[in-house]
Amino acid sequence: MCLLVWLSSQVRPAVDRAVAWYRGPGPSPVEQLQQEWVDNEITDEEFERRLELALDERAVVIREAVEEIDGVGTERSALLADRFESVEAVRRASRDELTAINDIGPSTAADVQAHFE
Repeated sequence: MCLLVWLSSQVRPAVDRAVAWYRGPGPSPVEQLQQEWVDNEITDEEFERRLELALDERAVVIREAVEEIDGVGTERSALLADRFESVEAVRRASRDELTAINDIGPSTAADVQAHFE
């Protein structure tokens, strides 16, 4: 319980900044992530990993660029943002590099490549 309180006090300022940055309808991605953590749907480690990714502006740019691709969505866009340093790096990625990422198969890799042609 003490760890949970400490972690919450450490993470809250970052969550507040991210929520202020997001201005869309409904809960922000960070608020959704926080709720998953509060509901014990994800581990502390997964929460920290996904929060870091959500607050990383580089990752946000990559995710926005690839989420619109058929078959990518939010989970796979996070995987791509975790693996590549820029949208340009995703654009230059080979099919083998893309399929080496867990949960990205040949079809999704082909869709990613076609999107950037």
